[in-house]
Amino acid sequence: MIFQTTPIAAARGSIWTVSVGLQIVAGDPEAGFREPLRQLVLAECDRNGQYLVSSTSTKPNPATLQRLSVTRKLSHEDVAGIKCYIGMAVDPDSSVDVTLRISQPQLEPTSGPTPYIPTRGGARTVFAAIGTTYGSNAEGTTFKLPKVDEDSGVIHTGDPAKVGQSSAGSVIAHTHSASASAAGAHAHSAGADAVGDHAHGAWTDGQGHHGHTGGTNWVGDHQHLVPFADAGIAYPWGGDYNNHAGSRGNVDYDNPWPNTSPAGGHSHAYSTDGNGTHAHNIGMNGAGSHSHTINVAGVGDHSHAITVGSTGSARNLPAGIRMLFCIAF
Repeated sequence: MIFQTTPIAAARGSIWTVSVGLQIVAGDPEAGFREPLRQLVLAECDRNGQYLVSSTSTKPNPATLQRLSVTRKLSHEDVAGIKCYIGMAVDPDSSVDVTLRISQPQLEPTSGPTPYIPTRGGARTVFAAIGTTYGSNAEGTTFKLPKVDEDSGVIHTGDPAKVGQSSAGSVIAHTHSASASAAGAHAHSAGADAVGDHAHGAWTDGQGHHGHTGGTNWVGDHQHLVPFADAGIAYPWGGDYNNHAGSRGNVDYDNPWPNTSPAGGHSHAYSTDGNGTHAHNIGMNGAGSHSHTINVAGVGDHSHAITVGSTGSARNLPAGIRMLFCIAF
């Protein structure tokens, strides 16, 4: 069963891939056949279309749809073109009754793996394979392909849903050492901003109901004058016998002022009355607009330790486009 009757022009050294889906859907796959094999053949032809050499791929009676593929680098010195066909070994003088399903035959000048679709495949073939897995327009009339930017690396993913997505990658977990150079012995200057003329409030704690005790200074042995004494009497502790005004309105100025008896050196204790529970207000004068100087002590020659946090993951992972790597068979 030949795909095309006229050979496709092809030069020696070029690489071609043919692939097709194949399934036996009805009939007896054994009767009349010499062996239960179905072959996909990629054959080199000369300029007259005559067979030269070929490569084949076989499947034993595929009951389910399976894709066969053949890739060949053309090598014959007389090659001028190629033909592709499905081959079946039939016994002579035998009849066969079998129905084959042939799906999406494809021939490409490429060395891409098959049964996967080469990047130069037609739009109809590509859509049949991936549909709208990577999106479409709002009208549903176009479909999207995975985007691979220029110079992007390709990384593996085991999740088909992530194919075509970008990965930022990561580096293995690590830290960096760091240090600060010694700055020598030094201090730092500091100052406070001026805050304008002001005073500070203050208060005393309440002390409960109380009085105060006290005393006079020690004054030594002494006497006191007593005014308005009677005239003509000698007083035992002496006195001022000059003429002074008398008592009871006597203004004849003939009265002495005698001394009291000596009391010896002494002082006097006294107590004040209680004033109830109270506190005392304390006022402070304003100091005018001013600021305060702050001095910071020097600490000698020193340096400071610097810690850099860890970053990264369990292993090095490259950035790139996620792809699902498979083995073609």
